[in-house]
Amino acid sequence: MDAIKSSGLADVELVSAKDVFLGSEGEVNAHSFETMGAKIRARKP
Repeated sequence: MDAIKSSGLADVELVSAKDVFLGSEGEVNAHSFETMGAKIRARKP
């Protein structure tokens, strides 16, 4: 979130998060890197 906020976007918010690797072959690797999918909303000022 910090990278998105520092890009100059305003009103940044996390809409939802999901384990996008759940049930996949790479699930164990993804969990070791704490990988998640995120839907983010922001506005360009």
